[in-house]
Amino acid sequence: MRRLSSTDIGKFLDAGPACGVLVTAGSPCQDNSTLKGKDRKGLRGPKSKLLYDIAACTERVRAAASERHIPCHVLVENVPGITPEHALEVAQSMRATNVKTVNAGDYGYVNRTRVWWLTWELQVRDGETKSPALHGTRLTLAPNRGPSPYDPQWQ
Repeated sequence: MRRLSSTDIGKFLDAGPACGVLVTAGSPCQDNSTLKGKDRKGLRGPKSKLLYDIAACTERVRAAASERHIPCHVLVENVPGITPEHALEVAQSMRATNVKTVNAGDYGYVNRTRVWWLTWELQVRDGETKSPALHGTRLTLAPNRGPSPYDPQWQ
């Protein structure tokens, strides 16, 4: 990922028609996990700091896509144990405009709470999610949990 250049990405985009690019990523979560207790290092840890490499690679993808007038969006995920300060740092580095705490099981087979950083507004329609509390509503936090401490606009 560190060696992937904008030129390499451009060659890939030029190889076939592209109507858009979606960058999806997540760094190992151990450094952000609450299971580490007071010893967790957050984004300063050797594993979670890979989010900075993801941000740098994402910028190269954006540059190559922009040169070709191709829209580019980002979805990055990690554990909810990340501190609000570090979550804001991730949002800024990814240029994420939308930060959500979601149950990944609403979209797949892993039933775990995750923080998602997105560059678009995530919405669900009735029947798209397994969570009855979310049917027909905009996807935000689980009911009665209040605003997300990971949302930069909540700070």
